[in-house]
Amino acid sequence: NQVLEDVIELTNTAPSACNRQATHVFAVAKRDLFEEIENIHGGCKGFGRHASLFLFVTSDLSLYSSNEVKLPIYDAGIYTMNLLYALQAYGLYACPLNASLPGKSEVMHRLIGIPDKFDINGIIAVYKLKSGTRCKIAASPRRKAKDVLTIFE
Repeated sequence: NQVLEDVIELTNTAPSACNRQATHVFAVAKRDLFEEIENIHGGCKGFGRHASLFLFVTSDLSLYSSNEVKLPIYDAGIYTMNLLYALQAYGLYACPLNASLPGKSEVMHRLIGIPDKFDINGIIAVYKLKSGTRCKIAASPRRKAKDVLTIFE
């Protein structure tokens, strides 16, 4: 638990819009929930149940006004990137999963015990691997800067 708290302390250095700091992480280490989390999510077929824990990155919607519909996702995205870096810095491996849970969000909230005011923005499967463990990871080619950058001069 101390390592996870240290990870979150480092992650909390992430900036947020208006310094709102509305992101909250729910950590699930109850292994008996892993298969059900995997089934509700639907995208981590087979590897979710081998995780050491799941992290649910959420936004406290009570800290945003109704016209700030993009800010919770924006803030959670920045926080998630910091969280992934922090996990790696502490020797933990992670697989970020989307939180597009059409028609299943309420089910996930109830399963985990996440209060309604928190919107689930992302899920991270975290793995504590023994030193020397070999595993295969997916490799995706990255786009070149010229393909994603437009400069108006």
